[in-house]
Amino acid sequence: MIYPTLNFANGVFSSNKALYFRSGLVNKVENGALSIGHSTDRVVDPWVAADGAVLKQAHNGKDGIGFNFEVSHNHEANHFTDCSLISFAEGWLLLEENETGKFIAYNYLEKRYLEFNNARVRSLNHAGGFFFEEGRHGWSVYDHQGIKVCECNAVSDGNRPENALSLFKIGETIHLSVGGENGAAFLVPFSLSRGELGPRVERPSGYIVSIVQTLDGVFFADKSGIFKAASDDLSIAEKIAVFDPDKFKGTLLFWHNDQALYAASCGANFLNSYLPDGTVVSSVSLPSQWKFWLGNPVHLQVVGGRSLVFLSPDDYHQWGCGALLSIPAGTSFGQEIFAEESLQTLNISQTMAVDGSHGYRLKIGSVDAEVATRHAAHHLASLVNKVAPGLMNSGFTQDKSFNGTLEIELITPQPIDGGHLHMDYLKELFRQMQTSPQSYKAGNRKGPLRLSVFWHAATGGSEELVFSST
Repeated sequence: MIYPTLNFANGVFSSNKALYFRSGLVNKVENGALSIGHSTDRVVDPWVAADGAVLKQAHNGKDGIGFNFEVSHNHEANHFTDCSLISFAEGWLLLEENETGKFIAYNYLEKRYLEFNNARVRSLNHAGGFFFEEGRHGWSVYDHQGIKVCECNAVSDGNRPENALSLFKIGETIHLSVGGENGAAFLVPFSLSRGELGPRVERPSGYIVSIVQTLDGVFFADKSGIFKAASDDLSIAEKIAVFDPDKFKGTLLFWHNDQALYAASCGANFLNSYLPDGTVVSSVSLPSQWKFWLGNPVHLQVVGGRSLVFLSPDDYHQWGCGALLSIPAGTSFGQEIFAEESLQTLNISQTMAVDGSHGYRLKIGSVDAEVATRHAAHHLASLVNKVAPGLMNSGFTQDKSFNGTLEIELITPQPIDGGHLHMDYLKELFRQMQTSPQSYKAGNRKGPLRLSVFWHAATGGSEELVFSST
């Protein structure tokens, strides 16, 4: 099922439910279905480590990606503000400060605190008691005391895929990506048991974009196909599936649930599912109006066996609207997974003013008020980006006669009033449209936007004004 929604630049998933949100705009996924949520739903379920440590995470209230964290162990708690979570494992909490870009490593077992404050550092990872710092020109490896133990150089490669893995672990080996050339990719293995680097390895078939560990083994994918790893040595991995180059183009997505492997082509908008032996079970093509979204790794997750994949409009000029593809658990599916959540009524028309300018009215009807409201937000975001100049569309507009007037007409059996959760959702969206980084104006680039929302219970019935921005 495809659920139209907003283009959420940031998201967070918890163990029992999935949330996409920006500040004040909360969507949640329960049992694979999307709906509007309360602001309290932004609090993520705590992570509990094997050693009993508990990590709590809550959005810091800003529009950005920052969170506030509390890690507690043996009745002692430490707090970190406005950070992004990298990892929480093996006694270490790894964070990045959003304001400074500084990486923080905190060992809650030993009360040890390390900082990695090199401006040239792109990422920091932790595994097996070592820290792996990726810089512009290569890798540096540090021990648990923060002392550098070795380093290796990388080579520049313009053919590196956007989502290629820079580091991954198989068995007791960490594989570091160090660039490539002529379609090949280079990896340098680091042995966790010996604490040293091995010789550089060349992969003629290119960069590894994803690695998944299942009950059936460890699998990874590159542009050529899917491999099953028999050991830490990737050169002897078995290739279980070959990708058709006519169907798999552009960026590749690769993931799994408990029963199947999935590979999606973002260039051709094509999706396959596979059994663990590489047998193709299903092959489907994404509807032409959508494309797979690559803005953030959190936009592809598996929750409760269902695959949740974020979509964006095929027209790259559009901004603000998107959709969530919810794929049911299992190995077999057909084009029915792309059935789009429907409305009873959808109509967008111009409203004329006495001076010859015009506004727009969105008429949206559904048996479910929540569905109508979410679709109203989706279509409002899409419309405004097309007709109103703003920062996100670089002032691009084809409607200089647009006077800034916007009307939404909701037709639902359930009453909607100005204090309703769904109205809070629309009002917050409208607020964000008027402020940075959106900052939309009327077609003359000067006049403000104005929004009115009306509701009535049935087609032809009298309507009530439930919100006006003026």
